[in-house]
Amino acid sequence: MRLRTLPAAALLISLAAVPRPAWAEEGKPSSAADKALAEAFFRDARKLMADRKIPEACSKFAQSYELDPTLGSLLNLAVCHEEEGKTASAWAEFTEAASKAKALERAERAEFAKKRADALEKRLSKLVIAAAQPPRDMKISLNGRALSSVALGSEIPVDPGPLEIEVTAPGKMPRKETITVEPGPSTRRISIPTLEDEAKGPPPPPVVAKEQGGGGGLGGQRIAALAVGGVGLAGIAVGAVFGVRTLDKAAEVEEACGDKPICRRGVVEKNEEAYTSATISTVAFGVGAAAVAAGITLWLTAPSGAPSGKAGALHLLPVAGPSEGGLIIGGRF
Repeated sequence: MRLRTLPAAALLISLAAVPRPAWAEEGKPSSAADKALAEAFFRDARKLMADRKIPEACSKFAQSYELDPTLGSLLNLAVCHEEEGKTASAWAEFTEAASKAKALERAERAEFAKKRADALEKRLSKLVIAAAQPPRDMKISLNGRALSSVALGSEIPVDPGPLEIEVTAPGKMPRKETITVEPGPSTRRISIPTLEDEAKGPPPPPVVAKEQGGGGGLGGQRIAALAVGGVGLAGIAVGAVFGVRTLDKAAEVEEACGDKPICRRGVVEKNEEAYTSATISTVAFGVGAAAVAAGITLWLTAPSGAPSGKAGALHLLPVAGPSEGGLIIGGRF
């Protein structure tokens, strides 16, 4: 049994020197396409091992075994992982290979795998996780792989190197920690502190109903200021229109009558129209100017926040005489 005394790399070469035996595990058999691809990965892995590209070779062996789980692939994967320094992975694979070989009555391979597993067991790095008060439904993951909570307090074989531990539980803040596990034989012990309760967000701000007519953010008085100002601008516009019309009528009367003591009836009618337009223009200008001034005053004197329910109805009452006009504003602001 010369293979038993060879180093890991030589063992790999020896195991790969013969065709892989089709000692697949029980279950769904691999398809012809899967077997062909598995063989291609297996050969690539052998070349990578010969070039001392160990991590790449182990990845290829793993893919080959996944597609076609033969005993030969598993043994080569275990040897590769041992060469890579992943003692826990290699130990688990050699142990599984010994069990498979025994079931297939391959005594030589079963003995080989068992002896390699026994040798690795003495070099294992182990992790012990303790929790004084583990919360209900606590979940633990090692490098992203779930670990049953029953493993708490047990010695867990792990590969040397960085190891990320994440602990979660409903209603608790998750906790994540990264540690470095030294090559064995060694035992690393860690204690999980009590998980903190999830932080509850601040309560939502109270919803304040806005009363109709309150004017939203502007307030009743400023709404009134805008309304009054709008009326004022409209009045000024009307005054301007009738002012232009008055000038046109006056020009027509001046051209037709001039200094004559007696003018034609049509000219007299135009003169009356000019007088009426002038009156309307004067009143409109007066009302508009007063409304604009009132609107500006209301805006400037408005409080920053009008209390809800204080605003009342706005009353606008224009007043006009033969030659003057104005605007009476009423209501509560």
